[in-house]
Amino acid sequence: MNIIQQAMEIITRSYGENLEKTLRGSIDFSDMVMEIEQDFRKTASLMVQDILENLDQAVKASKARKRDWYVERSADEKTLHTVLGEIRYKRTYYVHKKTGAYAYLSDEQINIEPHERMDSGLKSRILEHASTMSYQETIDKISYSGITSRMSVLNVLRRTEPISNMAVEIPDRRDQTGNTVHRSR
Repeated sequence: MNIIQQAMEIITRSYGENLEKTLRGSIDFSDMVMEIEQDFRKTASLMVQDILENLDQAVKASKARKRDWYVERSADEKTLHTVLGEIRYKRTYYVHKKTGAYAYLSDEQINIEPHERMDSGLKSRILEHASTMSYQETIDKISYSGITSRMSVLNVLRRTEPISNMAVEIPDRRDQTGNTVHRSR
């Protein structure tokens, strides 16, 4: 079944179920919105998976790739945690004919780092939430991502480079008397 059909089935089923629950009075507005959001995340995840696997097939069929790279293994599965949820896809592992270097060429094409398990967008959300709440609350806030470990949150925080105080412009402010207070740098 193609991805468009799958997406339409998920959306149609979600619409029908939520309409039925609404008419019966067995769901409130917030729960309905959350259920629809979940179904759209699932649909978007399927679309991303399909795009990644189509990219892998295009790289595999490429004449330029065949000139320089051998197929080492096919259908290696990768899981990435993203703001859409967990995305699992299959990709091909290659070895360079001359240098002997190994690579997942489709991952390189879209800047997925080797051994990367988490999308940078999700890392940003983790940093945003973890700055104001506990690690567990952060996990609860991004439960759709598939991240379940407080250690994952800690690792994101530890691996984030500090931002220099000079990177952000800090405006002057007025004190209680109305005088301008200049910030020294």
